[in-house]
Amino acid sequence: MTGRWFGLGLLVIVCSAAAAPAGGSWVSPTLAEQTLEAALPSRFEVRLKDGSTAGLGSCADVARLDATITEESSGNNLGAKAFQSARVQCQALAAVKTLERARRSLLPAGAEAKGLAAALRNAAPALMYLAISEDSEREVQQAQQRGLTLKQFRAETVFRQTAPDSARIEVDDTLQDVKLLARGDFNADGTEDWLLRVDGHVAGGSYGSSGLWLVTRLQAHRPWRVLKRWP
Repeated sequence: MTGRWFGLGLLVIVCSAAAAPAGGSWVSPTLAEQTLEAALPSRFEVRLKDGSTAGLGSCADVARLDATITEESSGNNLGAKAFQSARVQCQALAAVKTLERARRSLLPAGAEAKGLAAALRNAAPALMYLAISEDSEREVQQAQQRGLTLKQFRAETVFRQTAPDSARIEVDDTLQDVKLLARGDFNADGTEDWLLRVDGHVAGGSYGSSGLWLVTRLQAHRPWRVLKRWP
């Protein structure tokens, strides 16, 4: 199936193998309708690496200054979370500008329609565990080095389909909402990748995170390979 698909939230996964079928491309309609020049929900003041500050009013501003931003400087937690979410959205929009049609794929077809939870259950890497302590981060890195999936790392992990292109990961009082934003070839190697947005938080707590993952698969029956993470 061909076409384009765009969505919100980023996580890219790469998959490839001999005799893999064509992957095509798809972008979430929500993302496809947006432009880099569109205004952000709010105007944000951010601090840059050289110590100066800059105002961000559109995704074009974020794309221009993203590599030099060191911290959000709105002065309150609500503003920080709003900026983090907007920045991730802009990063996703910039990423899909490089999207091409994949020639081959080891990623499951139709995940944007109904199968994201199953795909996560079968192949999400241990690295996708939401580690909020140094100890859990060390455990995740060890599991990742062993080539474990998230389900193998934490057998009690639950994957729920929440929308046609979205799923929730629940484990150890952490919740992660995963949305497939786009699929296709993001790095010009011919193999299908997935761009995912992952928003995480702890049940009953104030911790929150938003980010993008670019993933692919190079071998059948192996966990996804993480190509890139934002921020």
